[in-house]
Amino acid sequence: MTKMTSRVGGLIAFLASSLPAYANDDALYDSPLPADAVFVRFINQPAETEALVFGYDFTQVVDGAAYIAISKLLLEPTPETRFTTVVYNDDGGLNLFAEPDRSSNSKVYLTLLNSSDKLAKLVAMDGTVDVISDIVPGVIQARAVNPIATTLGVVSEGVGLADFDVSLRRGENLTFLVTNEDATLITTSFGAVIRD
Repeated sequence: MTKMTSRVGGLIAFLASSLPAYANDDALYDSPLPADAVFVRFINQPAETEALVFGYDFTQVVDGAAYIAISKLLLEPTPETRFTTVVYNDDGGLNLFAEPDRSSNSKVYLTLLNSSDKLAKLVAMDGTVDVISDIVPGVIQARAVNPIATTLGVVSEGVGLADFDVSLRRGENLTFLVTNEDATLITTSFGAVIRD
């Protein structure tokens, strides 16, 4: 077995799990979350722009790309999944992405959010291993992996947009946002809790 085959095999073993995951979210906050908590975050919000989704105005509590925990009872309609990412496009419009569920806090969740108008994928090993295969515009996909230190890259239709050196640790989930211009890495963080 060659050294390269061994490295690829080892990486594939680390990336083999694709189970969805919920984190132990209560541990992230000073007080317990509402029993029916859902999480909403806003990305690329222009200054002076409202953060109004699910019939609720989040404008005063948005803190960068941090998730806001909120009781599902306060939202109408309710989100499709426990985690939702709202991305502002170039003209100020909103795109809502229902994130895949998370069920294992022993894994790291890598999420590729394609807000561009081209195919995009997340790769490792200098592009030789697809971590998340091509996804179409307007789609979000996640993959659960074991903790590892590696370089991940975002590729759009054969063009490398960005490379990221990451050291993945349990409970630290990463989102790779793809736009028409570039790709950025967003680490998971948590902000306000809204109970009523």
